[in-house]
Amino acid sequence: MVEITDPFAQYVDSTTNEIREDLQGGDLGNLASLRGLQGPQKDEALAGLQERLQARTPRGEEGRVFKGLFTGTAGGEAYDKYKGSVGTAQAYTDEYGKATPIGEYADMAKTPTLTKGEFNEAEYLKENPDVAAAVQAGTMPSAKFHYDNFGNVEGREDPRDGGTELKLDKIVANEENELLDKTDYNIDPDKYTATTENVTAEVGATPVKTDAGNMTAIQQATEVAKESVTAAKQEGLTDIVTAQQGTVEREATVEFQLSKLMTQFEDGKIPPFAAGAIRLAEQRLAARGMGASSMAGAAIVQAAMEASTPIAAADAQTYRSMQEKNLDNRQQAEVLNAQMTLQLDVANLNNEQQTRIFNTGNRVQALFNDQAAVNAAKQFNASSAQQNDQFFANLFNSSAQFYSNQKNAVAMNNAGRADAASQFNQTLASTRDLAYQKNSILIDQANAVYRRQINTANTAIKNAETEYNTNQLFNLQQDAKNKLLQDFKDREYYARTLARDQKQFDNTLALSSFAFDKNLKTSKEIAQGRLVGGVLAGVADSVFNNIFEPDSPTTTS
Repeated sequence: MVEITDPFAQYVDSTTNEIREDLQGGDLGNLASLRGLQGPQKDEALAGLQERLQARTPRGEEGRVFKGLFTGTAGGEAYDKYKGSVGTAQAYTDEYGKATPIGEYADMAKTPTLTKGEFNEAEYLKENPDVAAAVQAGTMPSAKFHYDNFGNVEGREDPRDGGTELKLDKIVANEENELLDKTDYNIDPDKYTATTENVTAEVGATPVKTDAGNMTAIQQATEVAKESVTAAKQEGLTDIVTAQQGTVEREATVEFQLSKLMTQFEDGKIPPFAAGAIRLAEQRLAARGMGASSMAGAAIVQAAMEASTPIAAADAQTYRSMQEKNLDNRQQAEVLNAQMTLQLDVANLNNEQQTRIFNTGNRVQALFNDQAAVNAAKQFNASSAQQNDQFFANLFNSSAQFYSNQKNAVAMNNAGRADAASQFNQTLASTRDLAYQKNSILIDQANAVYRRQINTANTAIKNAETEYNTNQLFNLQQDAKNKLLQDFKDREYYARTLARDQKQFDNTLALSSFAFDKNLKTSKEIAQGRLVGGVLAGVADSVFNNIFEPDSPTTTS
């Protein structure tokens, strides 16, 4: 006895070195993947292969074997149905694990099922735009996939057409058009609200306090000052010596002459007085290789300026000589004028000193007189100011009291108007709220009655569906039972008819054989002259009894 070390060896095809073709299918995998399994997974694979091998092994008197496809590790649903039929009602399942017509009738008789028809993809996408968008975007495979995995749980409508299951459309209330909205019957809370306008107290003009009449003392000091004696003065010397000054004309200045000389350089011309200097400068610059440079231009300008400088210096010297001559003339005139002014100031000083002594005496006397008048005026003004303050104090108190009384009266009036408006608005709000409440109750009642009617209609629809579907289930079950019963009757009738026909055939054959034998014997006996009528009659009776009583037990050898 050879020990098998490879547990998969008995399931391997030696020609392909792979799992036998009749044992493949489902999620079993190839031989390499099976050999790589460990622990419980390997045991499950071996158990599945053993089950598949048993399914392919003929058993029973008829040698039935499963010929369908394996879809699971141990065989699959079809093989499970096949196993359930073996030894019980083999006519219910064929060799591929599919239910036979009589098997379908048997299943329908036990658990009748209504078919919903085909899934309507277009209708489901039309009723569910979000699903249509997901399918369009590619995030959802199909409408059927969404309904099977999500829509059924979410309570979405199952759009199926045809089938035996009755599914009526439910009545759905249109929230926008069929139900009453309480907000449509609300009143604008600000439409009839009373508003108050406060009265403002008119304030009279505030009394303006006038100053008390003051008495101003007439003072004589100012007038006395006006009447002062003025000392006689000798003014305005007419014999003042004026120094004679010479003036330098513009043409005698270096500036004018220099600018005039410079005009000779316009338009690229070179005046004769500067031609030599400029030629010399050009020659020196050319010797250095700078004839066309900016330094050359500057040097030429410098040469022109140097040629003009002596002329300007001569003009300046002329101007300086003229200034020195004028200074000497002014100094001599100032000395003469100073001597004449000193003699005049000494005479005026003597006259002014005598005048001041006289005017001072008059002013002192006037000051005494003015001070006495000022004191008398102050006494009068103080009395007048006191009386004026008392008058205006009484006037201000009366005005303030009147204004306060007016404000209090207006405030009381405004408070009364505000209270009346507030009370009116509260009454209006209470009335409005009461109307809202009554309207809300009526609207809610109307909506509730409408919804109740819809629910009643939907309940009737659901009951009609249930009744119809129950009747359909009952009819399906009864039809299946009738078909099973009819099948059983047909099978029994066929068996009885076959047995009866077989028995009649056997009897006819026996009779024919007996008749042939008897005819042959009779012929011989006739030929021999020895016919036995009683024996022939007994045999004939026995044969006819078997023919006309087929249900009686018959033994054949």
